[in-house]
Amino acid sequence: MLRRYRLLALLLFSALLSATLPPTSVLFAASGSASPMQAQPGMRVHFDASGFTPGERIDLWVTAPSAASEPRYPSVNADSVGNAVWSWDVTANAEPGRWTMSARGSVSDQTLGIPFEVVNSVAAATISVTPERGGRGTLFQFSASGFNANEPMDAWITGPDGVGIDLQKPGDQKPTADEQGVYRWSWTAPGDAIGGTYSVHTRGVQNRKQYNANFVVDVPPELGPASSVSPAEGRPARCSP
Repeated sequence: MLRRYRLLALLLFSALLSATLPPTSVLFAASGSASPMQAQPGMRVHFDASGFTPGERIDLWVTAPSAASEPRYPSVNADSVGNAVWSWDVTANAEPGRWTMSARGSVSDQTLGIPFEVVNSVAAATISVTPERGGRGTLFQFSASGFNANEPMDAWITGPDGVGIDLQKPGDQKPTADEQGVYRWSWTAPGDAIGGTYSVHTRGVQNRKQYNANFVVDVPPELGPASSVSPAEGRPARCSP
C-alpha cells in the first residue's frame, strides 16, 4: 500500500512539473526579414524566417495598412533546421503604407509578423564621382542615392587591368547609407596606381541594387634616358684616306 502511494505521488509530481515547463516548440522565438523593405506595385518582395519546428507547414497571409488581409498561397514548409523562404508580388492596386507578412507554424503554432512598406514610387539611385579624373594621390569622392535608409552597403573598384580593389577590410562592419538613403565614400589613388579608366561599384545589401560609375587616373608617360650631342653644330669634317 505504501509503495502504491509513493508511485501515485511520483506520477502527480511529474505531471505538475510537465505542466509548468513551456513547450519545446516555443523555446526559440521565430524571426524573419523582408527584402527589399520598400517596394512599389508590381515588385517582388522576398521573405526569410527562422525558429520554426523543422519540417512543419507554415501558413502565410499579408495584411494591408487598412487591416484587410489576404492569404498567400501556397503554404511553405520549414527546412531541417526550421528555416523558410518565400516571396510575394505586390499587387497593382496595393495601397501605400506599412504592410505585414504573417507566418504561422502548423505544429509549433508560432506566429511571426514581418513588416515592409509599399510606396507609390521607389527613388531612382544615382551615383557621382568627384573629380572625374585626377593623378596619383588624388582623393576621389563618391556619392550614391536611392537606397533604403540605413541600408548596409558594399563598395569596390575595378582597375584598368580588370583587378578588383576591395574598399572594405574583411571582418569590418559594413558601412551604411544615411537616413535619406544616400551613401558616401572615398578612395585615394595610390602612388603606384596604373593609369587609365577605373570603375567604382556600390550595391545595397538589402535591395541588391548595384550602380557603377567611371573615373580616370592620369599617369604621365615615363621618359627614356636623356641624350645630348655637343656641340650641337659644326663644320663638315674631312676624312683622311
